[in-house]
Amino acid sequence: MPDVGGHSVIGGLLTGQGFTAVLPNLKVCARPKAKATGQVCTAVCKPGHQCLNQPFGGRGLVLAPAETGVVVDVLDIDRGGAQQLVARFDADVAKCTNESHCTFAAADEQRYGQDAAVEIAFGPVNQPTSIPPPIEFAEGPPAPAPTDVPPQRRCGDMTQGTFFDHPGNRLPLYADSDVEVWGRVTAYQNGHLVGGGGQYPMNDGITFAAKTCSVRPHVVQFVTRKVVLSDGRLLPGQYLTSDIFNEDNFAMSYPYTTDINAPSWHVDARTPLNQNGVPNPPYYDAGNGAGWCAAGNQLTTFDQPSVSAGGNIAADLEAFNTKNQTNLAVKEAQPFFTTFVLCGDSPVAAVAWHVTGGANGGRLYLKDSVNRNPQTLTSDLNRLVRASSVAPNRGRRIPIN
Repeated sequence: MPDVGGHSVIGGLLTGQGFTAVLPNLKVCARPKAKATGQVCTAVCKPGHQCLNQPFGGRGLVLAPAETGVVVDVLDIDRGGAQQLVARFDADVAKCTNESHCTFAAADEQRYGQDAAVEIAFGPVNQPTSIPPPIEFAEGPPAPAPTDVPPQRRCGDMTQGTFFDHPGNRLPLYADSDVEVWGRVTAYQNGHLVGGGGQYPMNDGITFAAKTCSVRPHVVQFVTRKVVLSDGRLLPGQYLTSDIFNEDNFAMSYPYTTDINAPSWHVDARTPLNQNGVPNPPYYDAGNGAGWCAAGNQLTTFDQPSVSAGGNIAADLEAFNTKNQTNLAVKEAQPFFTTFVLCGDSPVAAVAWHVTGGANGGRLYLKDSVNRNPQTLTSDLNRLVRASSVAPNRGRRIPIN
């Protein structure tokens, strides 16, 4: 391979004819063929003509059920950090396997030599065997639910468990006889300020309280996130967050919204994922590490969403700029939520809201709408559960060989 520059790309199993002049630094990137988003890359391999058994970064290459077509870029990364496209081709992960490698021509034979080619194979595919039906919430009277609550979860005692304080700068977002929503709330756990305290950032969260249920209440929360670039475009990719309460670390991973008319909704819960990648049960208050407290049939949940460009945004932005030959920055990484308050499994209210970065490192909570119409709440809840099933928190992870 001639020394044509750049040594930084995504890797895989790669060999070819005529690549003899300089040892390249290979990197392999792939995305679903059916859409222009969802590209993931391997790490840059050490110099050589082979790049073996390299996994894709993040949660891997995510494909819809029964989807096997991908678009692959093989790159060479040079000393100066510039990258050269060695090959770009469509591949079938079901056919390019360890037992049957696939070969594709290099992008520029004049540069890489006559008959220069790339040989590639994809490793085992981890995929759901079928799509289970979405969770359906009951219409009509709620089923009885247990009312006993562990003492460490009771509200109002700062020495025992989660305790929510409404300080002087609290922000009432919504209140009626059944439901209360507060912004800029301080949370304590076993007598200590959640997050360690400190002046900045303020430990300002949002609470949802169910006050009048006759059975055990729950909260089901949905989240979508859009990452706006400096030119106004929406960044494609996956929002990845650390979730130490799930062994596979995928429960809080979901695609960014790239079409404002079709948000990518996902269940915001740290509970086990079903085979379709949706938390089940979907209750926010059932998840490990979630902030909530209860007293009898009264429930209060606490959340403090991230408004920074964290997760995998930096890596997705780099891939986007590389692919489009741009130098854009992130203007805002904004989450949007719809939170349902339920008595048993019957929703009594839905609050749409979002949060942005406020002054001095704090957060600004904004209420968008409230639905208290019993004729539409259950259908709206089930619609968002189905949307989460279509675009799950976890899809298939495909290591590349």
